[in-house]
Amino acid sequence: DLRLSGKILREAIHYIIENAQGVFIWVSLVRTELLSNVETACTDAEILHCLKRLPQELEQFYAFMLRRLDGGKQRDIRDGIRLFQLVLFAFRPLTVVELRDALAV
Repeated sequence: DLRLSGKILREAIHYIIENAQGVFIWVSLVRTELLSNVETACTDAEILHCLKRLPQELEQFYAFMLRRLDGGKQRDIRDGIRLFQLVLFAFRPLTVVELRDALAV
């Protein structure tokens, strides 16, 4: 997925394992962030640098995500806020399909 070279990949994996603190959602958010860096053609070194700059606490990571929405397109902001509301106030974890359908309403 990440298409990182061997040494950088091992370093990234080690960093993620050391900083996850058993929080799997943090790992998932970090993975998504790294994949977006790969899609924008960042170098291995840039990806690793971005990884190490990501917030290590889940609450800080959510704040980081919300701050990034602030400079985005109006529709992205609206959808991002709506997704946070859905996830935060759901009685159970929602599937991606359920989230997609909820945004379509």
